[in-house]
Amino acid sequence: MSASLVSLARLARQRCLASPLDAARRIYRLEGEWEPMLLQKDPATAQADSLEALRRALADIAIATVLLPAGSGVTLEEAARAVDQSGQQKTLFLEQRD
Repeated sequence: MSASLVSLARLARQRCLASPLDAARRIYRLEGEWEPMLLQKDPATAQADSLEALRRALADIAIATVLLPAGSGVTLEEAARAVDQSGQQKTLFLEQRD
């Protein structure tokens, strides 16, 4: 990933951190078009396309950031429960579309 894309991915994260869905569990909302696209390309962000993939990402100590795309079908409640069960502190971005 080029330096400019890394900077844009960092900007996308910062914008999303202003929209917590569950600040205690570090779950944040993704609403725009460009933020999810940049986070999907960021090698530091794991993408979880299902609840099982989220659980695997939470268990992986090498992963600090997880993107839950809109098509994952994972709800805020399911994500929060998975975080609680894992006992891990990760940053989750939950993409939401209207």
